[in-house]
Formats: sequence, structure tokens, C-alpha cells
Amino acid sequence: MTALIAFTALFTAQASPYFPLESGQTWEYLVSVTSSVVRVRQMQKSLPAQPYEGTPAVPMEIYLEGKIDTTGYYRVVDGFVCLVGLSGSTRLPEPLKVIPVAPKKGQKWSMQGQSLMLGMMVAIKSESRVTSDAETEVFGKKVHSVTVETKAQMGEGDTAFHTLSTEVYAEGIGLVSRRQESTPGKNPNRKSVAITALVRHEKVGG
Repeated sequence: MTALIAFTALFTAQASPYFPLESGQTWEYLVSVTSSVVRVRQMQKSLPAQPYEGTPAVPMEIYLEGKIDTTGYYRVVDGFVCLVGLSGSTRLPEPLKVIPVAPKKGQKWSMQGQSLMLGMMVAIKSESRVTSDAETEVFGKKVHSVTVETKAQMGEGDTAFHTLSTEVYAEGIGLVSRRQESTPGKNPNRKSVAITALVRHEKVGG
């Protein structure tokens, strides 16, 4: 237990201010999709670090419309905040890089691994870069932020799923917005756009 507490303190210090992993935080998002009037409320909650596959990781519970959907497990690996596992015992073969601990404009990285898609493990590859480093207004206040653009492919061949995402991360808050274009297979006429916007952020003691 003492070792886990010590790790948690060190882990928190090493984590990115643009992807806070301190426990006791809540993020609420509104997700909308073009050509649909339906809007979904997504909530994320960070929990205290706990052992995952032999090494401590921070669980992040994800709720859709008030019901828990999944739990992601995050830790810092080689200078990146990474997703290392999902609900239950779904261990990812390779950590999926989310954002550098200290992102800088012009920084680039690529990734290959596997992730869940429609309940199945599929191949994923992506290329990301930090396109801007500036202030963004969040809840009426100017906050330093970075914008990350990612091109990704999930699956292989004619059935591969292609996405283009633009995400804005604010210092001390985390993800504040995402615009994601998705194209299934090679049919550009079926492209959809999902917009995710932060509507609430709370943390214990703050």
C-alpha cells in the first residue's frame, strides 16, 4: 500500500497538465453527430491509481447518459500519457499514445497497435501532430491549450474505418473539444462528423 501511495504521488507529478490524472475529477461532455438531432451526454470520472497488469494505472470511468459504459486505464509510458487497458481484463498489446506529457507545437508521433471496435480487437495505426499552442477560452477564462490533429485507421482492407480528429486540450483541465470525421470503408459519401464539447469540469477541492 505504501508503495502504491508513493507511486501515485510520483505518477501525478509526471502526468501531463493537458491530461490530468489526479483522482476525484469529473468531466462532462455533450456529443453531437451531423445529420442527427440526437445529443449524448458523456461523463468521465478519474479514480485513484490501482494495480493493472502488475503496474499501477489510473482508472477513468466513462458514462453515457448516466450509465457506465467502460473503464479505461492510463499511465505514463516513455513521455506519453497512454491508454493501456479497458474494462475487465482487456489488456492492450501495446500502449495507445494519447498526448505527450509536455506537448509542443510541431511535435509529431505515430502509433501502431490494437484497440476495441464494435466489441472486437482490431488493428489501429495513427499519425498525430501538435498543430497549435495558444490560449483558449474555457468557461469564460483564458487558458493555455494545445491542438492535436490525428489521422487514424482502424481495421484493414476495404472495411477499414478512417478518422480525422482535431482535439483541443487545456492546461489543468484536459480535453475541451473534439471534432472527428469518420469514414467507413472507402465510401466518402458515408462520412459523418461528431462534435464533442466540454460543458462541465469539477475536481475535489477545486
